[in-house]
Amino acid sequence: MNPTAKSYLVVDLEVTDPAGMARYKEQAFPMIARYGGRTIIREVNPIALEGDWKPKILVVHEFDSREAALRFYNSEEYAPLKALRQACAHTNGVIVDGVA
Repeated sequence: MNPTAKSYLVVDLEVTDPAGMARYKEQAFPMIARYGGRTIIREVNPIALEGDWKPKILVVHEFDSREAALRFYNSEEYAPLKALRQACAHTNGVIVDGVA
């Protein structure tokens, strides 16, 4: 792992409650910024090239480190919004490290 590489929180969402997701985004995106993150991809029509993966909406948030991404994701502040997101969308997510 390169200590200067960025880390990325990658989320695949299938929204089941658009109004709830709008409330989530309104609060979560500024919170991500407060934790040093920024949204670099929000794709509502990703193209799957191989395998069985069929992403619906793909979102990527960039953080300075894996620790920063985990600090956001595991924070008490984010917990209610995480619950809201889980209630209004089917999600899969991973944290990955960049190479440079």
